[in-house]
Formats: sequence, C-alpha cells, structure tokens
Amino acid sequence: MTVTDEGDAPVTQSFVVLNAGGVTVSPSMGKRGTQVRIFADLPCPGHNICRVPDVFFGGVQVLAVRREGDHWVTIAPAHAPGLVEVRVANDQTTKSAFAFRYIDEDAPPSEALFEKVLIPIAFSGPGAFGSQWVTEVSVRNDEPFDVIPWRPFFTSANFPPGAALTASASGRPQGTIVYIPRHDDESLHYNVLVRDTTREDDDWGTQIPVLREDELKPGPKELLNVPIDPRYRLALRLYTLSPEPAFAKVTMYTMSVAGGLLHERVVLLTSAEPCQPNAPCTSDHPAFALISDLPTNFGGLSTVGIRIDGFGTPVWGFLTVTNNETQHVTVISPE
Repeated sequence: MTVTDEGDAPVTQSFVVLNAGGVTVSPSMGKRGTQVRIFADLPCPGHNICRVPDVFFGGVQVLAVRREGDHWVTIAPAHAPGLVEVRVANDQTTKSAFAFRYIDEDAPPSEALFEKVLIPIAFSGPGAFGSQWVTEVSVRNDEPFDVIPWRPFFTSANFPPGAALTASASGRPQGTIVYIPRHDDESLHYNVLVRDTTREDDDWGTQIPVLREDELKPGPKELLNVPIDPRYRLALRLYTLSPEPAFAKVTMYTMSVAGGLLHERVVLLTSAEPCQPNAPCTSDHPAFALISDLPTNFGGLSTVGIRIDGFGTPVWGFLTVTNNETQHVTVISPE
C-alpha cells in the first residue's frame, strides 16, 4: 500500500489484516492465573487434526493450551490491568479480539463492569447470654466457568463453575460489598446463615437477607409488625452500597390506622474503611449504623412499625429480634 502525507513523498507500507471479532473468552474478566475458555473458529483444511494454536494475551504468549471439544483451555498470563487483545493463530489463520479484561484490585471498581452485592454480616464470636455466633456464607455459581469478583470473597478468589462454596466468615461485622462482573451477576446464588453454636440441638440458625444492587430502590423502607416485648432484644442495622457517609431518619409509629408517631431520630452511617479525601476510593466496606437501644415502652403496645428514610440516599436495613432465653433470631426486612 502506498500512502502520502501533504508535502511528503509517497511511502510504501505493509500491514497484516486480522480476522477481528473472531475470538470469545469465558470468563471475559479475571486476573493472572484465571483459567479461561477460548472460542475461535479456526479453519482446518481437510479436517485433519490441527495443531494447538498459538495464543497471546496482550502480546504475551500463553505457554500451555489444550483442546476441550469446541474450544481451548488455558491460563491467563501475567499482564497489566485493562482490556487486552486475545490473538489465536494456527498455520492457516490468525483471529483476534479485545476479549479479556485484567482486573485491577488497587483501582476503584468500574460501576459499568461490576454489580454490588451486600453481605450484611460476617461475624464469628461470643455474644450475650453465653451465645457463640458463627456466620456461614454460601455461594453457588451456575456458570460453566469461573466467576472472578473484583476482590477475593473471604477465603475464595473465584467462584468455580457448578460449585457451591461455604465459608465461615468473620472480620466484617458491619458487612462487606462484593463486586461481581455484571454479565455473571444473575448466575450467582447466595445464602448467609447466622447461628448460635451453643444451641445447635434446638436451632440451626437464621437466614440473613443478601442485598443485590438492583434491589436497592430510593425512598423509605418499612419494617412492619415489630414486637416490643422485654423477652426480646432488638437491633436495627442500616446500610448503603457505598463507603460514603450518609444520614438516615428512623421513625417508629403505631400499627393502627392512624399510624401515630412514637419515636424519631436521625443517625449517621459511616464506613469501617472510609474513603480518603482527594484519593481514589477502593473501600469495600459499606456505610453502616447499628441501633440497639430502640425504645420499647409505649403504653401497652405490643407491635410497632419502623420507617427508614435516607434523605435521598438509598438506605436499606433489617431488624433482628433475638429471644433472650433461646437466642433464636427472627429477621424483619423490608419487602
């Protein structure tokens, strides 16, 4: 090909045309060491057994590639964070596409690429009245490939295909935000179980709700039919899906038709790892508040309602009702 620039003599140059868009990688996001499946329709004249193709991630050649049915399996090599070209070549054809993105744990996760999932409690340790609490978090991945979160999920750096993982979680009593690739978010299923191990013969535990990003809507949240009884202790936990501080108004009201005001307060939600001024925020600790001193003496009332209002910021929460004798926990969450 001959090219010219204004005022310059013609120059002959050559280039290679690749079959762009002919490569698909699953999963399409990950880190060094992620096992991936590569799909590329490479011709094989005469239907002979073709050699294993050469595979490059961002110009870095993969050392070990094996065929599995209609695709190849390999391990993503070390590379700087960002979107990279994946090139697959045999003796007849070269195909490529920008088909794999290396995750950067040290940079803020992209909201366009990751969905936020709130695991509200990760606590294991002693509690009131001789109780010994443990939090067990289970996740099942229905995808046929690894799902790689932005940061490791407690003890696991990835969710293997078709597997259900269970971990005893601790160190995050205020909860944690897990960032899941958006194209995989509907394939993961969660369960958070909190139980008192000193009473396993009588009670297996209580399921705690897990909050997905698309379930957090603006506007007030209502907790209904809350008991106020000295046999139980109440704890209200409030969250946002961000480490940024926020205010919320908590209102207690009667469950009667009139819905009379009983109690009102404004609380500040803060993160265990707040964002630093003028610096990229990489915290995965939500803003949080715990209220364990809700008033319960309202002239003979047995139940009340509680409203949570975030002053324009989406705030979510749930209430635990714990029996002082059996330690059985009942969860009341907004529906």
